[in-house]
Amino acid sequence: MIDSSEGSVRPKVLVIDIGSHKAEEVWLFEGKPAWTPRNLKRMLSLHGGNVFAATRQIARITRASRDFARDFDCRYVLVEPVVHRELCDFVLHSAAILIAGVSSDAPNGPVDLLLAQDSLGHSLHPQKPHLTDKTMATYNFEFTELYAYVVKAMGPPEHAGAIVLRMNAEGVEGPIISFLAQTDLHRPAIFAGSLGDIKKCFGQDAYDTALTKLSEAQIPFSYLTSHPKSWESALSEVDAALRHHVQFVQT
Repeated sequence: MIDSSEGSVRPKVLVIDIGSHKAEEVWLFEGKPAWTPRNLKRMLSLHGGNVFAATRQIARITRASRDFARDFDCRYVLVEPVVHRELCDFVLHSAAILIAGVSSDAPNGPVDLLLAQDSLGHSLHPQKPHLTDKTMATYNFEFTELYAYVVKAMGPPEHAGAIVLRMNAEGVEGPIISFLAQTDLHRPAIFAGSLGDIKKCFGQDAYDTALTKLSEAQIPFSYLTSHPKSWESALSEVDAALRHHVQFVQT
């Protein structure tokens, strides 16, 4: 049980967020869900236009988000190639480290990002659906090096906090999961995001393999995207994983 009374020390949490887009997911960890007009409309649609039901769920999510921010002291490393205004707002609010680029298993260096038809969905993999023939020059930060650097910066294991890896990176997740499953470094307490793009780019077998490797490595997976339909369950799952990590470390 985490003592969240006034004056107590909140457990430290490092959130590594790869594919941050407009930072809607990480706002949840700061107690301030991104209730934009689009997301309010999405919630209303989820409840078939029932304003009362939608309002109740919005209230539950907002309360859970505030409780999470009260109980955990989060710090952030964000990786995103397109710097949106909303992303900048989050960086200023949370003093996050923003890495303007992408991260995959490829070596460090310049890469061309394949642009999607919409503002979301850009990818390094040409197999990703709904891409255009347009590209954007960016920089790839090799995940193994980035992760090792960040973990080292957290300090020795006895003082380090928990890690939440939040990813929705358009198909690059598979090799990253393989690395996490076998690394001797401090592993994430939970992997939160979406693995759907693995299936879109590489098929069902690759998707199933990624889930199996996470399970074998005892890294729980939580579905968390910018769509608010995922927010309530994800908050609960991330909260439970972090509490389990804290209890494990304390014992």
